[in-house]
This record gives sequence, structure tokens and C-alpha cells, in this order.
Amino acid sequence: MEENTVLREDVLAEAIKILEIEGIANTSLEMVAERVSCPTSDLKRFWPDREALLYDALRYLSQQVDAWRRQLLLDET
Repeated sequence: MEENTVLREDVLAEAIKILEIEGIANTSLEMVAERVSCPTSDLKRFWPDREALLYDALRYLSQQVDAWRRQLLLDET
């Protein structure tokens, strides 16, 4: 894998961090691109606009929460 390759999970994790700080109204595709040191045009190949990226980031977070919840339930049994 190339050194400059940015993984989807890395982009989504950084988008979530920015969302926590800036809020949904202020988070932009450009902010995320800057945080992951990737041109905005590269991100737009996968997320054509900020709404698509934010939707995917929130869905990713929801999946993480579900996994944590399942693990907690397994740990309690």
C-alpha cells in the first residue's frame, strides 16, 4: 500500500473528530481533507459533497457504537 494512501476509516474518524469540535453546520469537506493531508478532489471521488461525507461518518460512528454495545453485552454475560 502506498504511503500517501488514505484509508476510508481514517477519513471518517477525522470527520467525526471535526464534527465534535465544529458541529455539523460548520464541518466542511475541505476541513476533513486538510486534516488527513489529502486533496479535496481525492475525497470527492468517494464523497461528492459534504453531506455524503457527513452521512457516511455518522453511519460509521453508529456502527462503532453498536459494536461497543454488543461487546458490553457479551462481557456482562
